[in-house]
Amino acid sequence: MMKRDQCFRVLASHCPDDVVVAVYSSAFDWVRIRPHALNYFAVGAMGLASSHALGLALGQPGRRIIVLDGDGSLLMNLSELATAAEEEVDVKLVLFNNGLHGLVHQQQALFLGRRFIADRFRARPDFAALARGFGVPAVDLETASDPAAELASALARPGPCLINAPIAEEEQVLPMVPPGGANREMIGGQADAVL
Repeated sequence: MMKRDQCFRVLASHCPDDVVVAVYSSAFDWVRIRPHALNYFAVGAMGLASSHALGLALGQPGRRIIVLDGDGSLLMNLSELATAAEEEVDVKLVLFNNGLHGLVHQQQALFLGRRFIADRFRARPDFAALARGFGVPAVDLETASDPAAELASALARPGPCLINAPIAEEEQVLPMVPPGGANREMIGGQADAVL
């Protein structure tokens, strides 16, 4: 199982200079790895990163678009995979899959005494199989003998691709500002380093 930071580093080393990275809030810390990339952030808007990436790809044909999304977010509009296949857009969807609404889980762990509710999926969809069912090629880094090489290979292929990247349930997205807090109260980073 790769950690998110490992995925970020492979992505950064295999991205063209003009890449656009559409980021949902489960991966906004990507900017620490490649701060000068053109990033589009859908922070806090679950389910929108893949839709926005498709719009970016259709509006800028020939430009590489990478989506960094979580499994909870993708489940909100999985049908976007059909559009990616039909339009043959060059969108790579890196799916950080922990079987949770990750940020809901993280906030409940950090601020609500680990009292968890509505954060976990009983079913664990096979996202690679679902993508293939829509006509989108997919790779599963969980079963890859060399996940970093498999990720790099998937990024190099033209057209859409879903990259299932399982991550540990307790892997956190930091820095994070506590609910109702100010940026100077952030956890896991310095306020001036993010602003």
